[in-house]
Amino acid sequence: MDSWTKSLPDTIEAGGYVTLNSVPVEGASVVFAPVDGKYAATGVTNSSGYFELKAFPSKSGAVPGNYKVGVMQTVQFDDSGKAFDPGEDSEHHDAATASVGWKNALPDRYKSPETSGLTASIPDGGTTEIKIELMP
Repeated sequence: MDSWTKSLPDTIEAGGYVTLNSVPVEGASVVFAPVDGKYAATGVTNSSGYFELKAFPSKSGAVPGNYKVGVMQTVQFDDSGKAFDPGEDSEHHDAATASVGWKNALPDRYKSPETSGLTASIPDGGTTEIKIELMP
């Protein structure tokens, strides 16, 4: 472990689940912004809606504390406004004429920890059962 990594605060295992209307959300970015303003943590959900938090590139886990939470699921869409999966839809789209962009697939209020109204606490012993339940 290098000296920079050694100087970082201790982290503990932290993770949980993101659902929208009780359905797991896959591919969402989860941001934990610390209430005390010190060490944020981020994660990405898998197909079960599960995420693991990481506060530092060189260390896994998060710093215990209280957080405001933001969740965003960026999806690609075509010029008709429909979600676009390049792997599945490429044969059905003319790449030269199609206009493709990006948007948040979740309700906008959740994209920022400051506006989401979502909070979470990570205890000193860690947790892998944080529940983030989103509503439409």
